[in-house]
Amino acid sequence: LLAELGGLGGAQPGVGGGVGHVGVLQESGDETISTISSCNTVWQRTVCVHTCRRERTMSNLTTHELDSPPWLRVESTLMATARLVRVAFDTRLACLDLNLTQASLLGYVNEFGATTQTDLADHLGIGRAAIGSVIDRLQARGLVERQPKPDDRRVWLVEITDAGTRLAAQVNDVDQVLRAELRNGLGREERQALAWVMTRLQQNLATAIAKTPISPPQR
Repeated sequence: LLAELGGLGGAQPGVGGGVGHVGVLQESGDETISTISSCNTVWQRTVCVHTCRRERTMSNLTTHELDSPPWLRVESTLMATARLVRVAFDTRLACLDLNLTQASLLGYVNEFGATTQTDLADHLGIGRAAIGSVIDRLQARGLVERQPKPDDRRVWLVEITDAGTRLAAQVNDVDQVLRAELRNGLGREERQALAWVMTRLQQNLATAIAKTPISPPQR
């Protein structure tokens, strides 16, 4: 999230990849119940399977420029949605006493192994001082530990502990449920259209950043 949103963990920023990849599913008749137990709480999500479900088509989307919302509103909606995604994850992760940044770091180290603080800062898109504070909090809880890099003892590696691994599994479950809810009601064509637009916006922003002068213009 971070990683998508800034990258939690793996192929889908994993809350980089995604906070998690595994959910617990039980099938019964026409219902699928996803049961997640964390913080002594059992969450149940029941999804009804509609046999005659109609796929939404692109004809439902605006096709005329005059019908489209102003760009300012589009940009505001994008930023508001990104903030709301973070709030949603922070809310769901609160029972694990984690926020999205902490969960993203935990998920990434759990999936990819010992990682330097610099690499974690780059992956999560936050400063080195900030990543140090995040690691400190997780280490105080016994979820990660710092170890010197064997070939360069000036560099510290962040490793997950057994307790961290167990908590990362719960984070993955929370991630799976919330991601499913986030995508609810979006058909394939809508997802493809959204992916195309978001990719194009990212390319435009990367170009804009590359063209930005390093020093402020002279007056």
